[in-house]
Amino acid sequence: MLTTSKQMVDKQQLADLYHFFDQKKEPLYQEQILDYYAKLEQKMLHVCFSGHFSAGKSTLINHLMNETLLPQSPIPTSANIVEIKRGEEGVIVHFADQPAIKMKALPPIDRLHQLCRDGDEVKKVEIFKNMEALPPGVTFMDTPGIDAANDADRVMTESALHQVDVLFYVMDYNHVQSEVNARFLKQIDEMNKPYYVIINQMDKHDEAEITFSDFKDSLEQVFKQWDINPEQVFYTSMYDTEKKINEFDQLRTTIIQLMTANHQDVLQDTLWHGTEYSVYQSIQEKQKLMDNRLTDLEDGLKDIELPEALYEEVQDHYQALQEKKKNIEKEYLHEVEQTTKNAQLVPYEIREKAEYLLHSFDPKFKVGLFRNRKKIESERDERLVTFYQAMKEKVEVSLEWKLRDKMSEFLKPFVSVHFSEPIFEQQFQANDLVKLMNEGATVNGDYILVYTDQVSAAIKKMYRQFYKNKWYELRDKILSPVEEHLSEKKKELETIERYQTIQAEMDQIKHEFNAYKDNVESILRKELTFGEEELLAIQKELDARIIDNVMDIKELPAKMKETEKKKQDHSQHRKDNNIPLYSFNETVTDVEELNQKFKGINELDSIRREIRNKKERLSNRSFTIALFGAFSAGKSSFANALIGEKVLPVSPNPTTAAINKISPVNDNYQHKDVYVVIKQEQELLADIQEIFEGNFQNLSEAYKWIQKTKLDKLDIADQHKSFLTAFYNGFSVMQDKIGTDYVIGFDDFQTYIREEEIACFVKEMELFYDCPLTKKHITLVDTPGADSVNARHTDLAFSYIKDADAILFVTYYNHPFSKPDQLFLERLGKVKDAFELDKMFFIINAIDLAKDEQEEQLVIDYVRNELQQFDINDPRMFSVSSKKAIKEKSERTGLPKFEQSFYRFVKEELTQMSMRSIYTDMHRANALVAKWLSIINGDQAEKERLIKQGKTNQTEIERVIEERDHGSYFDQVIQKLNKQSFYAKQRFSIQYPDLFKDYVNPGAIQSNGRKGKKEVETALIALWKAIDTRLKHEYEAISIRLEQSFNQSLQQMRQDIQTKIKQVDPQFSLSELEDITLSEPELHVRQREADKGLLTKWSNPYKDTKSFFAGEGRKELEEYTNEYFNQTWEEAVTKMEKDLVTFYHEQWMHYDQMVWEQYHKETNTYYQQVIEGIENQEENKEQLVAIKDYLDQVLDAKIHA
Repeated sequence: MLTTSKQMVDKQQLADLYHFFDQKKEPLYQEQILDYYAKLEQKMLHVCFSGHFSAGKSTLINHLMNETLLPQSPIPTSANIVEIKRGEEGVIVHFADQPAIKMKALPPIDRLHQLCRDGDEVKKVEIFKNMEALPPGVTFMDTPGIDAANDADRVMTESALHQVDVLFYVMDYNHVQSEVNARFLKQIDEMNKPYYVIINQMDKHDEAEITFSDFKDSLEQVFKQWDINPEQVFYTSMYDTEKKINEFDQLRTTIIQLMTANHQDVLQDTLWHGTEYSVYQSIQEKQKLMDNRLTDLEDGLKDIELPEALYEEVQDHYQALQEKKKNIEKEYLHEVEQTTKNAQLVPYEIREKAEYLLHSFDPKFKVGLFRNRKKIESERDERLVTFYQAMKEKVEVSLEWKLRDKMSEFLKPFVSVHFSEPIFEQQFQANDLVKLMNEGATVNGDYILVYTDQVSAAIKKMYRQFYKNKWYELRDKILSPVEEHLSEKKKELETIERYQTIQAEMDQIKHEFNAYKDNVESILRKELTFGEEELLAIQKELDARIIDNVMDIKELPAKMKETEKKKQDHSQHRKDNNIPLYSFNETVTDVEELNQKFKGINELDSIRREIRNKKERLSNRSFTIALFGAFSAGKSSFANALIGEKVLPVSPNPTTAAINKISPVNDNYQHKDVYVVIKQEQELLADIQEIFEGNFQNLSEAYKWIQKTKLDKLDIADQHKSFLTAFYNGFSVMQDKIGTDYVIGFDDFQTYIREEEIACFVKEMELFYDCPLTKKHITLVDTPGADSVNARHTDLAFSYIKDADAILFVTYYNHPFSKPDQLFLERLGKVKDAFELDKMFFIINAIDLAKDEQEEQLVIDYVRNELQQFDINDPRMFSVSSKKAIKEKSERTGLPKFEQSFYRFVKEELTQMSMRSIYTDMHRANALVAKWLSIINGDQAEKERLIKQGKTNQTEIERVIEERDHGSYFDQVIQKLNKQSFYAKQRFSIQYPDLFKDYVNPGAIQSNGRKGKKEVETALIALWKAIDTRLKHEYEAISIRLEQSFNQSLQQMRQDIQTKIKQVDPQFSLSELEDITLSEPELHVRQREADKGLLTKWSNPYKDTKSFFAGEGRKELEEYTNEYFNQTWEEAVTKMEKDLVTFYHEQWMHYDQMVWEQYHKETNTYYQQVIEGIENQEENKEQLVAIKDYLDQVLDAKIHA
């Protein structure tokens, strides 16, 4: 029995809390309180069934109700919350974005199931029915899978848990150790809710694989590890009721006891614990918000170094510096002005020289008795030099040197400067003295004074301007120390002000939190109440929940109605490519027959050898078949079924991510030999550094880091922890083998796969095995799971898509598509049209779990519809049971049907090109024989004419080949590239909002403040990497499509040349051109490196989850990042496009020359054979006629390409 507490909650208390949360704008807690109030009012016991995706919750509830109320199938069923209650028949449907509706009768069961499956439109479905199995006052709740891919499912599930009284958590037998399960149950524990665990689908248990005792012990170990303590654990099966391990009856009894007992105490316990949990969750959320804000503010305080002086002292000093800054320029210019003003530049002796000079410029001035111009000018120059030199010496002494010394000294505290320029000499010339003279003035005492004053003023002005210019030239340098000091003091002022502001803000935050906490706790303790008004208000809100919108089921919107699906047999679907299906056996027979008929005719030896060699290659062709799928899809089990023996371990470790090949034996490797390739040191370092971005120089450093690191404390996935642990445990043993390859025996093969400490070092293993599969020249490649330890392994697996002859994608019956599966299929869908053949097979494994044909078809239809989401239409799909197929290859296992189709594909469809090439060569042989027969039947003149015609034809055909316009065909490849690049840019722009939400969401960002900012940065780094990965995937898809376009253009050019050749010689044909496999372009395809500064800038505005997700925070971040990533994406795609043009042009020139050189040889050989055979074939006429008849018969039966 459940234990309960004695605490009670009353309506007034809930009404007060509702009012409080309304005031504080806390809609989540407000709604929860309203739920508690409704629960108290209605006295409703909620029994919840939650659990793992497709664990059988709905089926379990149907068995408990003895009615099929809920949809039950291996595919996702309940995509919303479904509540079943006893009462008058009807349904209430709560929509996501429109008012709820009520139906007064149950809709048809298929329509009801459709409502339960619609997780997009419908939020909750309430089903009312009078059932004996469900007492009044009890609600059964069914929830979406707790680990569903859609994040909304989990939000809806967890949002309903607060009102649950007792929870039954249902686990799938195959996923009992899931971390998601453990985390969820831990949360239930923290909510003080009683819960039971149901291990369902026990019919999957095989005592031969693991004993029930060991299985039970492993489960208890997980519970102990996580400190999980359920009330009881039940082991059940809904399908195999005869199973010894089936505690369904005990489960039913327990539930009946819970429902029929007086559950008043349980209700009050739920209400008390729920209310208390909601209150303290709100306090905790506020506390976290406060702590994060305080931490950020405290970090701000730590960064502040307060000056020793008080605020007033710093302020006074700052103002004094500002005054000093204003006065420096004034004092400098004043000093220049006073020094210049006080300088006596023209004393008596200088005036005499001035007078002496002025007389020489008098018009009446003469030297001697006569006026001689040259003598006058010579005398003037001499007197000018004398006066100029006297002025120069006087200015230097009285002004220049004084100013130089004074101003240098003045500026000395600010800047080291020495005015060394000879200012007078550089800026005042002798001719300037002449320019200052007044023309026509009479030289007397007054004018001499006027003139010398003008000279003095001009010189002083020149010096004033010089030092003024020097001031402006040096001002910044002079004022710099003052500015620095000012800036320093200003910063000190701002620092003190910031410190005071932060302190005040911290006090306010603490005050607000304490007030919030005191008030809400006071209401919980019933020490604070708001009165009856609030009781009336909450009752009014509860009444508003009553659904008045009654609707008939027929009135449901059309989009809610399920369309009828037709059951079709799609197992034989094949891509219609209009290529004739040549028969392998017929082709071999035709070649062998023709080989016999050609014997004895030497001129046919070369074409006979060519056809025979092609037949040998056809008969001995090897095929690579790649196996894809998630870790738990049963790939290895399926591979064993194809091999016919248990060769690969059925449960390999998902962290290893090695590629395992099963290949035919050969001269170098015998049956059961295993060739092992161990990873290089750089490959292992890349594996480790992709998990944890440590900058390790070598593996020894990485080993030492792991040795001293507590891996459990690292915030990385469990798979990654397992990989690092395995690496650490195996390093000492495998260290010497790193980077090597060697052969091991079959017994060691199992060890290398099963033991993690060895397996994590293995890159690839190739098992040479003689079995019916490999005898057909088939190599089976078991690739890493789509959910492998890191993206590089998935990229390695994807490389096989391009090169593999066929692709087998295995998915599991109970879990059709995991998230990694979906990402992989998205990539597959982008390139499928580039393959000439539809080489993809989709396998639904473990079909034996279906209870009947109808359920099997349901899963097949679901998988087909999911594949259509990735543009994979009309797939080859097969449902098999590999587990049973290993024991018996009966029709019931589904394997024979698959093998029949698959081997037919390998033998017939994959060899079409090779067979077509053989029949094209037969056409060429037939044309040659026909030419000979026409010559034989003609006269000598006709022979000569034909010889001449042959030579003319050869010349003309060689001209046609030589003048081919290969550039225009390559342009088609470039046009394809341009179009694909455009679509890649457009696609990213359209898909970015969804991609952003995949990484920046409430699941990734849960904290406030500084920790929240870090989570934003982490999410953005993950987004950055995802965009890089997406860019690489676009490049892969483009390169695959371009290779197809490359070959199509070559084929089109051959076909167009062939058409021109037919106009010259209708009987001559070029041989078939086989598709060329190009080498991979070695391009560095990625965006700019993650910018730490940019990440900080983007995360800085983040404060808390509420303002980020409910406010505009996320929207603004999406806008910033959208602009940036679209720009960098466009740059990267443009660069990739440019590099690919260069690469494919080089490839085109190479292969164009190679192909047409071959065709030149063919043309030359053909006409040589024609001419040589003219005189030699007369005696072979009967044999040639027989060959012609045979070839006509064979070729008429074929549709020629």
